Order: sequence, then structure tokens, then C-alpha cells
Amino acid sequence: MLADFLAAALNPSCAGGDHAAIYVERAAVRWLMELIGFPTEGSMGLLASGGSTATLIALAAARHRAAIEDGWNVRRDGLQRARSPFVLYASQEGHSCIQKAAELLGLGTDAIQSIATDENYRMDVGALRAAIAADRAVGKRPFCVAASAGT
Repeated sequence: MLADFLAAALNPSCAGGDHAAIYVERAAVRWLMELIGFPTEGSMGLLASGGSTATLIALAAARHRAAIEDGWNVRRDGLQRARSPFVLYASQEGHSCIQKAAELLGLGTDAIQSIATDENYRMDVGALRAAIAADRAVGKRPFCVAASAGT
């Protein structure tokens, strides 16, 4: 409780600077990466306040990266110009925060392609591959697969 109080009172921004909060966050993220076997070299991450915020951040990062790969800057250009529509893939088991994040990011709910699951609630990878191929064939831009764990 004391640490939470101090964090709220000090309001440390972990986005930059040179203070203890940044190093604590980086260490915690590195430990989590090591715990799940994610490569730490060249990797980065951040801690978010919850799943909805984490989803919003992840989709914004994926959208930004896809735009840069396609030769434009979503920060500068926005989504106002005619471009290939982004498509996000999620299973029927995906959390409702995926839809909310798509709405907030200006992608719209039509950008979400629902992918079937198997009897164990796992995303059907064959159906995912087919959906991506079909979307690419009609000029859409796949940019993210939002997977669920723990259903």
C-alpha cells in the first residue's frame, strides 16, 4: 500500500528519463520475458494498469508498425487517407476489450475478423491462414492476431 501511495504521489513517468521507476519496470519486464522464454536481447516491454489498457497499447503498436512497413506514418497522417483497410484477427473467445480498442483506435469493429476455435477453445490456425489469404486477395491489410490464453 505504501508503494502504491508513493507511486501515485510521485507520478513517475516510465516513458523516459533516468530515475528508479524506469529501472524497476525494465527489470520486472525482463524477468517476465525470461520466465516465459521470450528473447530479451533487443526486446522491450512495459507494464500496464490492466488488460484493456494493455490491449489498446498492443493494437496501437501493431497498427503503427504495419503503417510504417507500408510506407506511411499513422502518427502524422492519421487514418484519413485512402489506404488498404487494416484487419485484426481474434477468436470468438477474445475479450471485449479487443473490440473497444479497435473502436478507440479508429479501426472500427468491421476491422475485426472472427476466427473459429476448436473443441478446446484454441484458435483454428487453418481458418486463420485462410482468412488472412482471403483478406490479402481483396486488398485488405492484416496487421495483428489477438490470441487468447486461459479460456
